[in-house]
Amino acid sequence: FELSPLSLQVRFGVASASEAFKRGNDLKGSGKMGSTVNFHEEFHRIQQALQKRLFKKVDYLGSAVELLELGNALRREGSAPYAALCCTAVAQCHRAMDTPLKAAHYESEAGQLLWNEELGLAQLDKDAFHEFVSEATNCYLCAITIYLQHGRFGLASTLYAEMASHLLALGQAGDAGVYYEKAAQLIEQQAPHVAAGMIQQSVLCRVASQDYSGAIEALSWLLPVLQHRPSKAFGNRAADSELGRNAVAECLLGQALLRGVLREYKEAEEMLAALQKHAAQSLPSSDIHTVVLPILAAFLEACEAKNREDAVLLQEELTEMVAPLHNDLLLLCLPEL
Repeated sequence: FELSPLSLQVRFGVASASEAFKRGNDLKGSGKMGSTVNFHEEFHRIQQALQKRLFKKVDYLGSAVELLELGNALRREGSAPYAALCCTAVAQCHRAMDTPLKAAHYESEAGQLLWNEELGLAQLDKDAFHEFVSEATNCYLCAITIYLQHGRFGLASTLYAEMASHLLALGQAGDAGVYYEKAAQLIEQQAPHVAAGMIQQSVLCRVASQDYSGAIEALSWLLPVLQHRPSKAFGNRAADSELGRNAVAECLLGQALLRGVLREYKEAEEMLAALQKHAAQSLPSSDIHTVVLPILAAFLEACEAKNREDAVLLQEELTEMVAPLHNDLLLLCLPEL
């Protein structure tokens, strides 16, 4: 084990180890790191204590405590990236002590510091270069790897979902969709209700990134999850069951509209037929099969015929009947002028 300036070099993309320490002092001078914390000296002192010497046992626990104290001081002085580096160093200490779950905790803590820093910078400047996204992602992935190795699938899923949420907030919807799906895969059997929500978030991300085929795949995955998930253990089971049947209907409707966006009208017609069957069997009191579907079928026919005028009129009529996502898809289905 060696805690060296190379950690700064690798994690923060500087050219050399000496430059890494120089960046710490530069941050201090620019006001990004408070005046009472000399990152260079403190980090170097702890590094020296962690170097193996003949007949001397390395005190990883004591060094971890010192690194945490340094990290806390850096947090108070507004230097989250260097506080995050201290957390990753603490994680390395715990790896050396063979306490991997604690290492995962500090890796995730480092990642959270970097995500918060990145989100704060994005609020100040929407066009800012996302310099900490890669490292924040790496910190979370390190923690996730450990959690998966030790069967902590719920914790791993939570980190995937958090990462997806942060990426979505930063405008990286495509990557966010991937991580929402990874989060759902880990808990699909144990918590299908939660998994369904994550898959639905993935669908929104896929549409936002114009990955319509990916959105169809996600909805195809969501459908059996909705159909086979059990009622909640507590609460109104009848209401929960009805919500599930409505969710299936929305899923089928989304697939039909996405096929329309891709100009795959035959497949869209097949999905409408599946929706008609589901509504007639499971939602007999709903107006889906008596009102919405006939208008939707006419809308898709107008789109296929490239009759924009009729398609726009039908789209406006459907606006009040469908969910916001479906409204967005209706607009995307419209023939070009």
